[in-house]
This record gives sequence, C-alpha cells and structure tokens, in this order.
Amino acid sequence: MPCQTYTRLPSSIRTLWMGFRNRNTRYTVTVEHPPLSVALPAFAISEKHLARYKALCGLESKGVPPFYPLTLAYPLCLRLLSQKALPFSMFRMLNREVTVSSYGPVPSGVPLRIHTAVSSQRETNKGVDLCLATDMFHENKKIWCCINTFFFKGAGTGKPQAVPESAPCHLPSSPDPFEKPAKVPETVSWFLPHGNGFRFARACGDSNGLHYSHWYAKMQGFEGAFAQPMLVLDKCLEKAGWNHMERKFSATARLKGQLYYGRELTLSHEEAAEGKHIHLFCEGNKKPCISVIAKNSKG
Repeated sequence: MPCQTYTRLPSSIRTLWMGFRNRNTRYTVTVEHPPLSVALPAFAISEKHLARYKALCGLESKGVPPFYPLTLAYPLCLRLLSQKALPFSMFRMLNREVTVSSYGPVPSGVPLRIHTAVSSQRETNKGVDLCLATDMFHENKKIWCCINTFFFKGAGTGKPQAVPESAPCHLPSSPDPFEKPAKVPETVSWFLPHGNGFRFARACGDSNGLHYSHWYAKMQGFEGAFAQPMLVLDKCLEKAGWNHMERKFSATARLKGQLYYGRELTLSHEEAAEGKHIHLFCEGNKKPCISVIAKNSKG
C-alpha cells in the first residue's frame, strides 16, 4: 500500500470525520495490520507554534523540548488510525505508552522530513496493542523518533503473545521499573488550571473532546475533562531538573490515569540504574497517572 504524502499536517476535523465514516467495531485475531504509512516530506518547525506550545505547557527551557515533536507526530498517527484498512475503531483506542528518542538538539526553521507508519501489532490478554512509529529526519539524518502504543480493548485471545526482542514496543522486563518505589520524595507541586484544553488541542492536533469538554467527558464516564499527556510531559522533565538538550536522550512514558483540570499535580523523581524515574500524581488519586523513565546516552 503506497505511502500517503501531505504538504501540511492533516486537518484534525477531517481526521475525526474519516474515523467516524470508516469506523470498524469488529475485529478477529486473524486480521493483521496493513502496511499503512504517511509522510510529511518538507516541514519546518514554526517558532510561533513552538512558543505557543511552551506557553501552554508553562515551560521555561530554551530550544525544542524532546516531547514537542509529538505535536507533529500525533496528527499523522490519528490520520493512520482513521483509515478504513485498519480493523479497529479509532474511537475505541487508548494511547497508553509513548517512547521518544532524540539524537541531539532538534532544529527549528529548517526543512524536516517526517514519516509515520504502523509498525507492529501485538495481542495481550485484554486486547490488542498497535504500535505506530514516527521518524524525523534532517538532511537524511534521523534526529528524533517515537513509538506511540495504542490499546484496543476486548479483542485479545485471552493468552498474551510473546514479544520478540526486535519489537518496537518498549515494554520493560520484570521487575517493572515503572512501578512507584516504596519511598520516593515528593519534589514539587503545581496547579493544573482550567481553560487550556481546547487551545492545546488545536496546538497538538488531538481534537478528542475528553480533553476540553466537561460535559462530553462526563457522558463517557469520567469525572470531567482531563489534560492531554503532551501538556505535561516536558514540564515533568523540566521540574525534575533533567538536562537533555545537548545529548542523545530517550524516555518512555506510561499513561495510566487522568490528570483532571482544576486539581493539584505532584511530581516525584529518583535516580535509578535504568535512568531517572519520574512519577506524576493528580489530586484525589494515590497512584501515579504518568510514569516516565528518562535517560541520556553517550555520544
């Protein structure tokens, strides 16, 4: 199946319409993902868009934050999920893990090439994980990449499949390093205000009403609207004092719970052999809503 090429980021409204028109609620274990991919061959990071992202996230750091390119990758991922060829409904999929790798500072204002593809499909005892890989190139050199893992509930065989070592989905081995340690010092708290949900949805290309409409979120069984994880991931690194701009960097974030607007967020972190463990809690929930392992590598 040929790669779909765009001259600009796909429209989020059209993506929603395509997802509704092409929605597929039936899935059988014999159906595998088709070789779908999309590309943005010439795209430059806008300083204006970058400044708006930093303002909405409350960031003070200079340069391009490591999770910022997700705002470019996510609209491409959603466009893939809206395709009729996929045996899933994008409205029943949950983004539960994100892994990013940066091979140095990401430049702004220069031509970049972005490519997103469905990379793997894995059955679990509760459903199916679908991994979408995004690579970003500058002058034919890969400078950033990510794996977005989307979960489709209720389609599994009841027996989890073994994951080969080459699989791009970054699932940690046992013991699970994402589990909150027994004693982790709380380092900093901040308030997550109302009012930024819709503006950030426009900035990141994720128009899911759960992130800005309290009425719609409550209709879906949640306590109210809650933040898109991209809104806080870079701030977690910044609050944890993470120095990542000049070196190779990788981070895996597990998305476990909702960060509701109008509540206090508490960040804790500690150094470990696997890298720095970062946990973000939302007021009213004793368990971490987001857990991150971040590490720098030499070179």
